[in-house]
Parts: sequence; structure tokens; C-alpha cells
Amino acid sequence: MKYQVGVGKSDGEGIERYWHLLNPLSYMTREEHPGARHDDHEDKMDQVNFEKNIGLGNTLIRRLRIATEERDIQVAAFLVMNESLDPVLACDWKRMVNDWLDDCTKPSPY
Repeated sequence: MKYQVGVGKSDGEGIERYWHLLNPLSYMTREEHPGARHDDHEDKMDQVNFEKNIGLGNTLIRRLRIATEERDIQVAAFLVMNESLDPVLACDWKRMVNDWLDDCTKPSPY
């Protein structure tokens, strides 16, 4: 999936980060009736989600700054590399990439 056009970096571990908050709750509620235990867990996750939503603005701003800085580094590196390439070679490679995007059964240029 990482080679698909338009796919960016994802955070697949995000859902796993909150298990440490539920583990103590599971221990404390182990003798409760299943319905009450479910309610306690749901209340805790509601609290976690609320706090996450409150902090989302700061998180997105921080990630945007990091992404912008990284983009600038990558663009500068690309321009240096692109200037060093033979123009004919660059055209051939672009053609190979476009051919592969049109028909993924062709050999991958990557």
C-alpha cells in the first residue's frame, strides 16, 4: 500500500497506545457484573476520547510543522538529485513510472 499514489504515512499504532490505561481498570473491575464492568470501561474510553479530542488541535499543529520541515528537506534533496540526472534518463524513468501507473502488471520502476 505504501507505493499507491496519494498514500501517505499512517499511524497504525495509535489504537494500541491506550491499553495501558485500561489494564489497571480491568484489574479493579474483574469481580464486577459484566454489564457494570462494560459500563466502567466505556466511561474510561469516553474520558480518553474526550481528552484526545481536546488535544487534537495541538497535535495536528505539531504534526503539520514536522511534515512541512520534512517536505522542505525532501524537496531540496530531490532538486539536487534531479539536476544531476541526464535529461534523457529522467524522461525514460518518468515514462516507465507512467506506464506502470497505467498498467500495474508491467515491471515496477521502483
